[in-house]
Amino acid sequence: MRNSLTLITITGALLLGGSPAQAAPVITDLGTLPGNHLSWANDIGLAGVVGASSTPSQVQAVFWPNGGAAVRLQPTAAGWATAEAINGNGVVVGQSGDQAVRWASPGAAPTVLSSPAVYTKTVAKSINDKGVVAGNGDHPETYRTRALRWSSSRPPRVLPPLPGHQESSVGSSGALGEDSVVVGNSDGVAVFWDAGGAVHRLPQLDGWARSEAHAVNRHGVIVGSYDLPGGGGGAVRWERGRVTVLPHLPGTDHSVASSINDAGVAVGASSGRAVRWDAAGAATELPKLSDQLPGHAKAINERGEVAGTNSPVWRQDHAVRWTP
Repeated sequence: MRNSLTLITITGALLLGGSPAQAAPVITDLGTLPGNHLSWANDIGLAGVVGASSTPSQVQAVFWPNGGAAVRLQPTAAGWATAEAINGNGVVVGQSGDQAVRWASPGAAPTVLSSPAVYTKTVAKSINDKGVVAGNGDHPETYRTRALRWSSSRPPRVLPPLPGHQESSVGSSGALGEDSVVVGNSDGVAVFWDAGGAVHRLPQLDGWARSEAHAVNRHGVIVGSYDLPGGGGGAVRWERGRVTVLPHLPGTDHSVASSINDAGVAVGASSGRAVRWDAAGAATELPKLSDQLPGHAKAINERGEVAGTNSPVWRQDHAVRWTP
């Protein structure tokens, strides 16, 4: 799903214009596992949606197949798990018992991914179609986080922060490219790591207090977010060295882009409202389960299907799918 990335110069721009009108996507409440009252989606592949379902005391990893009922993914002996990402081959990654895990298929037992010597608490956040995995590890004494990348059966590579920084972390389920490029942040600065593991700072605009890269597509286009010192901020796209600030939905003051597909369509949230940006940068609000409650679009696949979270009733988030 991802490919090469070259960043050279910086140009700030605000995308204007629009696109032809399209029919509104259809929202589907994916529900929860039996006996649970909360659920959330983290990624959507061609086979379905992955995320988690919970009671107040227990969290379980879930796969929602297209047109089927929720399937509980097996945890490790720890008893709890979350599913963070799914690739085109149906392989799922996530976390169980503070360990990064991989499920070869939704019905398989989890395999624990190896941990670096000092970063013992790990989570797998993204997987590409080649089976490369990216995630994060926490140091048990300093509590500092470092981004990680697993390839084949080798120990994970620790992806460093920028010089002088203390922490690094990867973004969302779309943070890993097909060429093993990983996007994320270093002490609050958006960065990417090339296939060799070297860290590169993404261009910033004047006045930003913080930035983070969340996802990258096959063409090396990255999306993420920035914050302003006095509050507020917005979604941003990096492409061939250009920085493009994506517009908020009307009446909102903050947005974040969480995912982008190979067609250049991005999704995220604008002050608690799920939003989709087309390839030209025009923002459209996605339908809600309830007009008064918040939502967030977390991932988009190559068919334009979107997964995220919405609330049918107050304080009861549910995983949802938006279908074009």
